[in-house]
Amino acid sequence: MLREMFLILVISILLLGTAPLFAESDVLDGEYDFIIIPGQGAEMGELLETSEVDVKERLNLAKKIFDKQEKKPMIILSGYGGTLKVREERDVEAEAMFQYINVSKEYLVKEDKSFQTMENALYSKKLIFNENSNGDVNDVFEEKVLVIVTAKAFYRSNYMFEKIFNDFDDVTIISVNKQSSVDKVREILPMIATE
Repeated sequence: MLREMFLILVISILLLGTAPLFAESDVLDGEYDFIIIPGQGAEMGELLETSEVDVKERLNLAKKIFDKQEKKPMIILSGYGGTLKVREERDVEAEAMFQYINVSKEYLVKEDKSFQTMENALYSKKLIFNENSNGDVNDVFEEKVLVIVTAKAFYRSNYMFEKIFNDFDDVTIISVNKQSSVDKVREILPMIATE
């Protein structure tokens, strides 16, 4: 059974290639009510910058979309950090993103409780729910949500956000960079093992 799953995984990776990028014109021309940016780390009050970290690119894309839309979307900056250690406020991912992005603060919401992707989705959904719900748990939300995730965790993020936002009509999940096949294997194998 495990051998078959591994073969399916390898074949899928070869057939699918890397994480799909977005057609920038399609995304830039879209109208969104919410844009969610999951964090990727902060240290000494600065967003991390490495070859694998694309959070500044994702924030810059969110700003482009924000600037282009007539009806301005709310931007949810999501993340406490990847470890359970107590952090100074400046080292919380949501705060570092809040300080970086050049958007009117009235359109920014800091979600600073999440430690990992599933919590990014859960807490962001709760913020949207609190903003828009009439209290009915069976609400189907018509808001358009754009989630701009890191390429390194594209498939995991896509899976988590689609599961958690299943009662939303329109959720688009994109990455600004391609995911390497090695990253895809590292990401998908643990997902298969937990299914």
